[in-house]
Amino acid sequence: MRNTPFLIVVALLAVALGSAARPAAARAHSLGDAAPSSAATPSASSVTLASDDIARDLIERLNAARRTGGVGELAISEEASIVALQRAADMATNDYFAHVSPSGVTPSDLLQRLGIPYRWMGENIARSTYPQDVLAATVHDAWLASPGHRENMLNAVYGRVGIAVVSSGAMVCIAEIFLD
Repeated sequence: MRNTPFLIVVALLAVALGSAARPAAARAHSLGDAAPSSAATPSASSVTLASDDIARDLIERLNAARRTGGVGELAISEEASIVALQRAADMATNDYFAHVSPSGVTPSDLLQRLGIPYRWMGENIARSTYPQDVLAATVHDAWLASPGHRENMLNAVYGRVGIAVVSSGAMVCIAEIFLD
């Protein structure tokens, strides 16, 4: 697999962090049995791009599940990766876990603002404090066990995906953006 999309995501981290809005009230959310964060609301400067290995592992697991499910593999999309990075960084910076930001912005809004064409889109998000060596497997398995997340992962209408993994201290935020 080529590293180019991941390098582009790294370069865009500063852009996504620079667009972070006001901090939200501290709320603890988790995926599965991940321990909730007890840290104060992080600042944009404390949010970093997590290891590319986690994103690669998630993509490999995602495409393996799609092959098993009889649907085609997803191509990594630079455009979807930009939106995934903006979503994950915003959740980490503003300490929330939702498909709609505290300022009311959705993934669809970001796609439209960036002029990214699509007919169908989906988003899977995760927030966890699992160790990095089990994070991708844990998140992937949790998404597959959830009917709505599984539908996004195995939906044949999607042909492109962007995945971003950012961390703020021990907390990791992940966003997958699916596009037709």
